[in-house]
Amino acid sequence: MARGQRSRRLAPLVVAPLDNILPSNASTGSVVPLQPLSDAEMPRDPIEQVILRRGSSRKFARTSITLSQLSTILHQATRGVSADFLRPIGSQLNSLYLIIHAVNGVAPGAYIFHGDRKVLECLKPGDFRTQAGYLGLGQALPADAAVDIFFLADLRPIVERMGNRGYRAVQLEAGIIGGKLYLPPMPSDWARQVLPSTMMT
Repeated sequence: MARGQRSRRLAPLVVAPLDNILPSNASTGSVVPLQPLSDAEMPRDPIEQVILRRGSSRKFARTSITLSQLSTILHQATRGVSADFLRPIGSQLNSLYLIIHAVNGVAPGAYIFHGDRKVLECLKPGDFRTQAGYLGLGQALPADAAVDIFFLADLRPIVERMGNRGYRAVQLEAGIIGGKLYLPPMPSDWARQVLPSTMMT
């Protein structure tokens, strides 16, 4: 905020999906419906156990996970962030893009997650382990993980609407969702094959 500028309360930002900005040819049209576990099928572990077994992986074994596992992780992590800059609840500033390497029943490639439709849309099929390693600053982690999840946001309209607060809001939301991806109420080996990352344009 500039010196001398009066503070004012911002109205909630109504979020437009980032995928509307993508060029029309940035999709194969192939979609994969999510298959999350139902609430009745979810483990009932106490939060203390979930926190204790949570850990940041230093190495991935290049093993695969199931579509149900990935679906459950995405579903549980993206059920909404309670914040005054998001209306309605469930809106997101960030869009989730995935590089899928090893998910049983899903072709490797680059995908976008459509939370409103509960589907993954393939943007480009292929083996992108090398590219994932490059995006991870040359580390082996994103190349070895079963799935890499990237948080992308178009900062221009967000900052135009919210000022400098928009940048912080994007980072805050990505941090909360990323933390949920790392801390699911399920066996820890599920989430340890998924690597979240944050990027902004």
